[in-house]
Amino acid sequence: MDDLSNMQITLDKSYFATFSTKNGEKYGLRLGEPDDAHQLNQIFYEIYEYNYVDPEVYDISKLKKHIASDKTYWFIGEKFESTKTIMVGAGLMEISNYYTSIAEKLVIRPDYRGLGLASEMGALGILNILKLPAFKNILRLNAESRAESKGAQAIMENTGGTAFGFNPIYATWGDRRILNGKSKKPYVKGDPIPVIFYVRPINKFWKKRHSVVYLLNDEDVFYFYDYIIKNNRKMKKYDLTIMMGDSKIKWHNMRIYENKSFGSVHLEGCIHDIMLKMYLKKYSKWRYIDWRIPTTEQGIHSMKLAKDNGFKVIGYDFGSIVDPNGNLTDSVLYAYIPKKIKVSTFDTLDVIKKCKPLVNRVLDSLNN
Repeated sequence: MDDLSNMQITLDKSYFATFSTKNGEKYGLRLGEPDDAHQLNQIFYEIYEYNYVDPEVYDISKLKKHIASDKTYWFIGEKFESTKTIMVGAGLMEISNYYTSIAEKLVIRPDYRGLGLASEMGALGILNILKLPAFKNILRLNAESRAESKGAQAIMENTGGTAFGFNPIYATWGDRRILNGKSKKPYVKGDPIPVIFYVRPINKFWKKRHSVVYLLNDEDVFYFYDYIIKNNRKMKKYDLTIMMGDSKIKWHNMRIYENKSFGSVHLEGCIHDIMLKMYLKKYSKWRYIDWRIPTTEQGIHSMKLAKDNGFKVIGYDFGSIVDPNGNLTDSVLYAYIPKKIKVSTFDTLDVIKKCKPLVNRVLDSLNN
């Protein structure tokens, strides 16, 4: 951590990390406060105008409440000058449930790009906030990295994250301020944002994770599982893998979440045949449905249903579903995309070497 004692300004805020760029400029990171909402709003507008995927950042009152929540931890990056500080960027760590946190919304003002600030801020912000008491029982850190930015992918790699999947149309750019709670229509406009998914196991994750894994005997399922197990020694050493063609157990235990802003539907769990047909019809005008199916014997039949109904495997998310006893079960991540995708759209993706097998596998499957 840099020595700030020789600076002329008096730092009246508590910085949990400081660093310098190659040109000698000094920066600090601190936790966000509700009064930061106006400047945060300005940064998002400078970068995206009104096209950012989360319209909450454009509503000052909602943004203030979001910053004040005990589930959200914004970190603010400021440049130290002789008589003042300048907010140059920000990021967010959010506790989504009692075992999962999410790293998201890392932004750098346009005038300060190219200095390596994103890498420094992202790594220092994530690693320091994970040390806070509020995160002591969290078992997973989830994050999404745009597949068009090697820098964003490098941040996740440098903070211990493992890539586990890829969605070529995860979200879209566009002005969503017209959306409201009464409207039932999803947002389906805009250019797609391809995203690589990451997870970082933390605290007692490996003690809580089931090591008995049931998988559908399917080439795509095994490809993603094999990719993950090669990057996690503990899985390679302890996992007991059971391959099945189908299961006589037909289980229904499903959670459903509609993300109207993204135009997407998220399923988690197992489902009966007739219910799946109903959901595919109900959400036929949404952008896509993704489905996390647990790697249990009960989940095998749902994996078979997913394959038979046009779902594609886009990832293997280890330790992503919590059972009634508080233990973690892996899941196979599927996606159903109603409209055909032009794979050539993604020819210019800037993906680090380690992630290319995942990205190429998903894009190849969309051609078939």
